[in-house]
Amino acid sequence: MKIRIEVGEYEELPPFYYGLTRHDYSRLISIFHIIPINYLIRLFYLISYKWNRFRTKETWFDIEIKKAINEEISKGAENCIQCRGQMRPMSKN
Repeated sequence: MKIRIEVGEYEELPPFYYGLTRHDYSRLISIFHIIPINYLIRLFYLISYKWNRFRTKETWFDIEIKKAINEEISKGAENCIQCRGQMRPMSKN
């Protein structure tokens, strides 16, 4: 019995006692481990992801992009509100 199984797209899934650990999108596979080990490895990946998000800072480019997106969203919402005020009711035929 293997501890780790890699399953590609459209391949048969492993037996019930294997749990999904993660997807490797660069290789287009899903990685399965035996269920108790599965949860520990998933926890490790989650902690490493959270730690990397915590220790990295946003660059000035990321901040400017967020500002631009929020400005465009607010402009679109204002235009939508103005257009709804100018709409004529539909006539019933």
